[in-house]
Amino acid sequence: IMICDDRNFIFVRVAKTGSSSIIKVLFPKKTWRLRTKVNDWEKFDPNHYPLFKIKEVISKEKYESYFKFAFTRNPYDRCVSAWKYSLKMGFTNSENNFPNYVKQLNRNTTDAKYFGQYEFVEGCDFVGKLENLQEDFNIVCNKIGIPQQQLRHENKTEHKHYTEYYDDETEQIVLERYAKDIEYFGYEFGK
Repeated sequence: IMICDDRNFIFVRVAKTGSSSIIKVLFPKKTWRLRTKVNDWEKFDPNHYPLFKIKEVISKEKYESYFKFAFTRNPYDRCVSAWKYSLKMGFTNSENNFPNYVKQLNRNTTDAKYFGQYEFVEGCDFVGKLENLQEDFNIVCNKIGIPQQQLRHENKTEHKHYTEYYDDETEQIVLERYAKDIEYFGYEFGK
């Protein structure tokens, strides 16, 4: 979560949706993070608080008046990126292949970082998509009153097209786990 009192906005950082690229532009010198711990804080990465948790710890006036925005990503692609990131950072070992990662993710109810995106962004004034990152970020720039700027791809994980990692079982697991995201944001497998 990033809050800017100068420009009156709240950026809800959904994991693996281009947020590092956005932060480099919006907060080039310093980061404005929510410093208060939310309820059930141990479930949440402090870089990735959902909006409903932010609402619990900021003033009603700020919540209602600030421009709240976030970005989402195709859940199938996001899972591959999360797996590759976990390998790169050592959060999971190299023997944990993608099917095992997806099965564990499906059972994991404690790491809120990879909860459904809809739950993270519900209540936002604008939700862009990673698939249209630059165009949607331009809308954000216009809304918060800064010049449009070209985003660089930060914190990128290298991998093949996400469809190459799936079999029928893993595709079904992601479809069920992220059904609301897929339906609400109009995502499909392979697109």
